[in-house]
Amino acid sequence: MPVDPFSLPFDEAIEFFRQKLNMPTKTWQSIWHEMHARAFVVAGAMKNDLLEDIRESIDDALANGTTIQDFREDFDKIIETHGWAYRGGKKWRTAVIFNTNISVAYAVGHYNAMMEPAVLKARPFFRYIASSSRNPRPEHMAWYNTVLPADDPWWAKHYPPNGWGCKCGIVSHSAREVERIAAEEKNGEHPVKRTAPKTSTWDWQDENGNTHKIPIGIDPGWDYNPGAAGFINA
Repeated sequence: MPVDPFSLPFDEAIEFFRQKLNMPTKTWQSIWHEMHARAFVVAGAMKNDLLEDIRESIDDALANGTTIQDFREDFDKIIETHGWAYRGGKKWRTAVIFNTNISVAYAVGHYNAMMEPAVLKARPFFRYIASSSRNPRPEHMAWYNTVLPADDPWWAKHYPPNGWGCKCGIVSHSAREVERIAAEEKNGEHPVKRTAPKTSTWDWQDENGNTHKIPIGIDPGWDYNPGAAGFINA
């Protein structure tokens, strides 16, 4: 049976998560882009004790591989203790909190590992890999097997996760590995692409009336590189 990598301890992901600062926020738009990488937030959670209890449950998942079902049980106890009137259904809200924090922590952890000088020298190319979601976004599928240097500007907006629930990933490769994969995928559904996909944008207005140009295929607020933003050695 395949092992779910998100159920295993990952030191870099844990280290990243534990250096965050708790920040009470009214909505998910209260802080933006890189600030999310440095702060632990749960939209609408305005009390630090409430945030800390939710954070401890997420930390347990990262360190010990507890599941979203375990988190939901903790969530019930936390809500009862603090009397938090959260928005949305429990299943949806807990999935957003759990999956967002876990996926971003792993994204940052992997980025830290891949950007180690010795690793980067040996494996200087990033490859966008398939999502494990049941219903991946068509735009993200079009990016599968995009292979670009780690410092290519395209990653500044397209390093996953690229939206709520996005489970796409990145792996790094040597030049020789890229050539092998390109040959293997030449006639496949997702051949290797060695130039950055064309980026089109759409206008999105935030709660303050500010307009943002968001790349098509990326959810508002996710058009940044969470790996680089949370880079521990930066």
